[in-house]
Amino acid sequence: MPAGAYNIRSNGQLSGRNTTANIDIVSKDDGSGIDIKIKPGTKHESVHIPVVLSQSGLTELVYNDFYIGDNADVVIIAGCGIHNGGDSDSRHDGIHRFS
Repeated sequence: MPAGAYNIRSNGQLSGRNTTANIDIVSKDDGSGIDIKIKPGTKHESVHIPVVLSQSGLTELVYNDFYIGDNADVVIIAGCGIHNGGDSDSRHDGIHRFS
């Protein structure tokens, strides 16, 4: 598991989440993604939001909104790993918006 704040999705479901005193991660009410809220002045922290797909035929689209406070300096790691051993397409699309 990564250190710091993280949100891990596996086959369309939440697999693990951790927040810190300075980084909060909240699921959107409609299930379409997450809000990541980083407090002003946050330094030397990271937030990981990986996705793992191993299920054949799974397609998902999520909207992740980052709210980054003034003078914050954090590392954001967002990546996906897709392994499809079946005969149907699998796809994950993540739209990341920053404000």
